[in-house]
Amino acid sequence: MPIRMDKREGRRAPVRAGASPFSGMTWERARFFLLLGFLLLCLFGGGAARADVTSLLYLRPAAIVCLVALLLSPGEWEFRRFRTLFILFALFAATMLVQLIPLPPGLWASLPGFARYTEAAAAAGVAEPWRPISLAPDLTLNSLLALLPCLVVLVGFAGIRNSQRRLLLPVLIGFVAVDALLSVAQFAGGPESRAYLYAVTNTEAPVGFFSNRNHNAAFLAMGFPMLAIWVGTPAPSRQYQRSRSWIALAFGLLLVPMILATGSRAGVVAGAIGLGIALWLAPSFTSSWERRWRIAFRVATALIPILLVVLTIYTNRALSIFRMTDANALGADLRFEALPVLADMLRTFSPQGIGYGAFDPVYRGFEPDSLLTTEYFNHAHNDLIELLLTGGALALLLLLVFVAWWGRRTVRSLIAGDGQRTSEKLARLGGVMILILLGASLVDYPLRTPLLAAVFTLACCWLATPAGAAAAETADDGAAPGEARPLPRPRSRPGLARSAVLVVAAAGAGWLTLGVTSAAIFGRTRPSLVAWWPLDATAHATRAARVLERGPRPAREAMAAAVADARAALLREPVNAVAARTLGLLLAIQGNEAQANRLMRYSESLSRRDTITQLWMIESDVRRNDIAGALRHYDRALRTSGNARELLFPILIEAAASEGVAQPLARLVATRPRWWPDFVARLVATGRSAGAIETILLALRLDPGVPAERSLLAGAIHRLVEIGDYRRALDLYRRTGGPAGGFVRNGDFEAENRFAPLDWVLGDGGGAGGIMQPGAGGSGRALLMVVEAGSAGGTVARQLLILPAGSYRFSAVAGRISGAPLEWPRVTISCVRTNASLLDLRLPAAAADGQPVAQDFTVGGACPAQWLIIAAPRPTGESGPWIDRIVVQPRR
Repeated sequence: MPIRMDKREGRRAPVRAGASPFSGMTWERARFFLLLGFLLLCLFGGGAARADVTSLLYLRPAAIVCLVALLLSPGEWEFRRFRTLFILFALFAATMLVQLIPLPPGLWASLPGFARYTEAAAAAGVAEPWRPISLAPDLTLNSLLALLPCLVVLVGFAGIRNSQRRLLLPVLIGFVAVDALLSVAQFAGGPESRAYLYAVTNTEAPVGFFSNRNHNAAFLAMGFPMLAIWVGTPAPSRQYQRSRSWIALAFGLLLVPMILATGSRAGVVAGAIGLGIALWLAPSFTSSWERRWRIAFRVATALIPILLVVLTIYTNRALSIFRMTDANALGADLRFEALPVLADMLRTFSPQGIGYGAFDPVYRGFEPDSLLTTEYFNHAHNDLIELLLTGGALALLLLLVFVAWWGRRTVRSLIAGDGQRTSEKLARLGGVMILILLGASLVDYPLRTPLLAAVFTLACCWLATPAGAAAAETADDGAAPGEARPLPRPRSRPGLARSAVLVVAAAGAGWLTLGVTSAAIFGRTRPSLVAWWPLDATAHATRAARVLERGPRPAREAMAAAVADARAALLREPVNAVAARTLGLLLAIQGNEAQANRLMRYSESLSRRDTITQLWMIESDVRRNDIAGALRHYDRALRTSGNARELLFPILIEAAASEGVAQPLARLVATRPRWWPDFVARLVATGRSAGAIETILLALRLDPGVPAERSLLAGAIHRLVEIGDYRRALDLYRRTGGPAGGFVRNGDFEAENRFAPLDWVLGDGGGAGGIMQPGAGGSGRALLMVVEAGSAGGTVARQLLILPAGSYRFSAVAGRISGAPLEWPRVTISCVRTNASLLDLRLPAAAADGQPVAQDFTVGGACPAQWLIIAAPRPTGESGPWIDRIVVQPRR
């Protein structure tokens, strides 16, 4: 029976076994609700790994508020039970802090791989400053602040009761359920659904509360073992237990198609692992059933997930399976193509690393041209590699210690005890959840999202809980009814000194958090909003670049401020390409061309993705008549920027008219960079140089069997005809698979018409039309004149001939021609340029089986191309006249 609290004595009653997690003292409930509220904040605003997500502006300050509130609350803490986790956390944070300690210039430059970045100060014209190990200290600070959700969960977990710790399991299951429902809403709403929470996200797949489908799939995959352990926890009654089992089974089956629909290949593997372990962990509630029903249930348990997979594939919703079986998608996966680059970076920067968070700006300096695309590689998509690259040997050592702790604790949870205590079951669940998230980290970066980082920390806490739990959990894990366990006497509230220290520390941490987070969010878009924050290199570089956007000649004061901003950004972050090229442009305006060129070369060594730098390098190479170098920079700009294509395509097309440019440009396009289809489409639509069009199209060796490539060939031939270079058009036609023959191509109508107007163009849209099908009297295929009822007739078919000057004979076979002579079809040949008639042949009356016709004509020297036209003067009905075996040959 509970004993009331005596406020004067500060004592509290023992808690009855099985007491509600919502009972107890106010500070106990407050801690639990603080932790629960923060987890909810993580759910709704912690699903993205980017540093510029706006929700971090409330999530991180909320973490600091929760920490202060937790630490100021009275009562006992179980820090000792979780001391290993606290030590590992502190060591991990310490490795980040170590990377922020400035080093003397000589020592810093001697670190492996860092000598190349001494050019930053030299190009800027200043002395080498003291620098930290981190090449991007602002991003390392951001990584340090990203640990706040983990710290809140760790501290909060150490301050709540065991019954409250157990209640976090159904809370997490509820999170997974709501995430699955949101995924369904996203799937139903399509790519434009308002159910997506983040601007940068996988809109082609359901992502739930996340921005990345892989992270959502990993979260859903953890639902399987969560449900299995939840079913095995104590229940008030057998009926409640049975109902919970059926709910868990139904929800688990729902997770199968949801994971398949995410499109995550890693999620399929994680889901299979989670489901398999869940079936092993789940208790049997069929022990009282007859043997045949138990067997039937086990068979159904195995078959139903398989049937769900088959059904999801059949309904074309298993995007994950489709991506796994797509050989092209697997072969073109950037995370695998980048592995040699990552290995080179590891060799270059070992053992100290490059700094937590610095992967993106440093990787850009190593990214080869072959991997440049409009999409950028913001993470290694393998957190093991990225941890080693950014954290160095210390991070590797710490990771090995953690894995050893996890393996030891997991094995102990599996073999120690009888496995009946809830704490032991939760420990097993924690080990499995860590396994799933670590496995997912081998192909992505799920732990960089605040939500999954918090869930991972919670799993670690569950895994650590059984240490010393036998004596501490008597009341919560199976004490006899009526037996009570007195909790430790709560300490009085923290003293004034301790509270003051916490408040001051929180204020400093809050200022740091708002500064770093605001700079990450607004530094590239609205740097004026973080002008009060002095440390961010990105904001300084952006402010300097904005000065140049106002005009080619900024005012003297603005110029001086911009130079100072750009120089400060480059000295703080030597891998900041924007700062380097902005400073170079500013110095060029001041007339310092040598230093400007040096800064521009350094900027390009940092990133080949900066379009402005590439434009500068193009202009520099053109001035030196280095065509190959200029085209190399064109290629880089076009690979990485869609906007650059609108600017650079017209320039390239105009330059291609020069023979000195056309050949090297053709060799570049022949390598088929990602931008080549757009460029060739623009070339054949607007190009004015017939030589450039032919040279580039021939270099590409397009395959007419591929529809997209056949369309480009047809466009090129049509453009050459428009330009008036008929010989080149015919040459391109013949060298790219046009039907063989004489002057009339496909005169027997056997081949497909692909390259108009050198192939047949059927109909003119004015009521007349022609089709090719087996003729009644002609051999092979015949051209049947088909005219819509009520039309006045018109062109049935036409073809562009390219006949040299001379005398020729036209011959053909025609049939099914009757009626008055004025109603008979006509064949005409006229000069394209002058429209002068060269041949006007009215086909004579002919029976259905056909008869030959022929007529001579002459082509003059001023007529390089001719139109061959077959016309029908009136409607012919369903069975009109036909013509076949058209031939034009020189007359002897």
